Amino acid sequence: MAALAVLMSLALAWPQTAQARGSAPTAAAPAAPAAPAAPAAPAAPAAPAAAADTFAPGFSTSVLWDAQTPVVDALGRPVQGLRPRAGGAQGPGEIEFGAHGDAVVSEKAGRLLYFAGPDADSGVLLTDRSGRGLDQDTLAVRDTGMGGIALDPMWPRRPYLYVLYTSNLKHPSQGPGRWSEAECWDGQSCVVNGRLERLTIRTRTAGGQQVRYIAHRRTLIRDQWCQVANTHSVGDLTFGRDGALYASAGDGTPNGPVSTLQQQSCGFAPDEHPRLATLDVLDPGAAPVSLNGKILRLNPSTGSAALGNPEGGSSDPNRARVVASGLRNPYRMAFRPGSSTLAVTVVGEGRHEAVYELPDPRAGAVTNNAGWPCVEVSEPFQGGPPCAGLSIAEGTVTAPAATWVHGQPLADEPCDPGGPNAAMGVAYGGLWAPSRIRSALFFGDYGRGCLWMRPDGGSPRFVAQLPRHSVRDLTTGPGGMIYLPDYQAGAVRRLEVDGSAAVSSRASAPGSTQTARPPAPRASTAGRARGAPRR
Repeated sequence: MAALAVLMSLALAWPQTAQARGSAPTAAAPAAPAAPAAPAAPAAPAAPAAAADTFAPGFSTSVLWDAQTPVVDALGRPVQGLRPRAGGAQGPGEIEFGAHGDAVVSEKAGRLLYFAGPDADSGVLLTDRSGRGLDQDTLAVRDTGMGGIALDPMWPRRPYLYVLYTSNLKHPSQGPGRWSEAECWDGQSCVVNGRLERLTIRTRTAGGQQVRYIAHRRTLIRDQWCQVANTHSVGDLTFGRDGALYASAGDGTPNGPVSTLQQQSCGFAPDEHPRLATLDVLDPGAAPVSLNGKILRLNPSTGSAALGNPEGGSSDPNRARVVASGLRNPYRMAFRPGSSTLAVTVVGEGRHEAVYELPDPRAGAVTNNAGWPCVEVSEPFQGGPPCAGLSIAEGTVTAPAATWVHGQPLADEPCDPGGPNAAMGVAYGGLWAPSRIRSALFFGDYGRGCLWMRPDGGSPRFVAQLPRHSVRDLTTGPGGMIYLPDYQAGAVRRLEVDGSAAVSSRASAPGSTQTARPPAPRASTAGRARGAPRR
C-alpha cells in the first residue's frame, strides 16, 4: 500500500473537483420544407441536479450530446432526444462508434439513436419506415433491457448494426402476448429470453433531410437464454480482430431463492439450481447446453459458431458457440487494441466485483472459466456437482485481472464505497491516445460512480468520481479516447486528458476503433459551464 501511495502521488497527485452545470445550447434542427407541419418534439425531462464530479489531475469530461440535442425519427419528425433517468426514463446505456466517427447510442429501454459524428448537432432515432423502434420489443426491468450493440467492422459498407436485448415476448409456457414492466418487477413472475438481431441501416430523405432508418431485421439467435425477468440477463456485444462477433449473458437467476417457475419453464432439473447452468458446458454429456452465464464467439452473418471455436464441431449448436463459462453477469466486454485479449467486467453478488482479461478467448470454456456459482472470484459461494475441483489455487478457475471488495476502496479514491457495488464499463485507451492512457485498462463501478485506470503493467489508479448510477459503459472511440454514456443525466461524455490535443488525426483502417480524433466537443464539465457559447 505504501508503494501504491508513492506511485499515486507521482502520477496523479490528488483529485481536483469540478462542478457540472446546466445543459449546453444546441443548434436547431434543419427546417423542414413547407408541408404538413411536423408535431413538436416532446419536451425533454429535466436532468437531475448534477453532483460535483471529482477528477484526478489532468482529467475532465466534455459533453457530446445530451437531452437538449435535437433528434428526429425515420419520418423526419422531431422526437424526444436522449432521456435522463429523471422521471423513471431508461437512460443511455451504451455507445458504439463506426470507423469514421459516427455513432449509435442505445438506451436501456431499447431506443437506438444515430449521430453522424462527435460534433453532430442533431441525431436520428432509428426506427423502421413506419416509426416503430426496438423499444416496442424490449423488456426493461431492473437488469434487463437493451444489452449490447455493435457496428459491423466494415461499417458503413456493410450497413449492419447488431443488437442483443431482453425480449418482452412471453415464454411459451406462460401463453401468448408480451410482458409489461409492471408485471415483471417482482423478479419471480416472468420467464423471458434474450434475442440477437442484425439490423440493416439505410438512408432516406424524410422531412426535407437525410435520415437513417432500420430497413430490415434478421434474428440470429432467439429463445436460447431462458431467464427470470429483472435479473442478470443478456450482456454485451463486441467484434474481435478475427472478425467474429462475441456475445455475453448473465446467469439469468434471481438473487436469493430458487425460482421454481424458471426451473419448470426452462427445463432445469428439480434438484438443480438454475445458476449451475453457467457450468453445464463442462459436462461432455450435457445437451443442449444453456447460453446463460457464458461468452459466445459467433459468425456475424448467421449467429452460428464462428470458425475455429474449440468445440465448433459439436452437434449441439449452443456448445459449439461457447468460449467462456462460469460467469455471473458479464456485463461489458472490450478487446485490447492490437491484441486478442478480451476484458470482461463481471458484476458480483456476495463480496466481490471483478474484471477478467482472457488472453485467448478461443482457448475455450474449460480454460476461460470464472467458476460461478461455485466460487465468486476466489471464495467458495455455492456447492453442486460441477464444483468439484474448481478453484484458482488448482488452476481450474480463471483469476481476475482486477477485483475490489464491497465496502472497501480500491486505490485510495474519494468515491464512497458504501451502498450497492456493480462492475460495469470496461475499455482500453487506444493506440493513438495520449501516452498517459495508451493501452491502459479503464473500468468503473456503476453503484459507486467511480472510474479507475490500470496503466499497462501497473496498478489501478483513481481517475474520476461521477454521480452514482451514471456509468453503465465505457467505449474506445475517435482518437483512441474513452467515451461514456451518462445514464442519469441522459448524455454522452468524453474523458479528456492533458495532452489530448496532440493526438494524431490519422484515419484508421476500416473496422478499427482507432478513428481520427474529432473536432472539440461542445463543452466541458470541468473548466467552463456547459451553457457557455460554442467556439
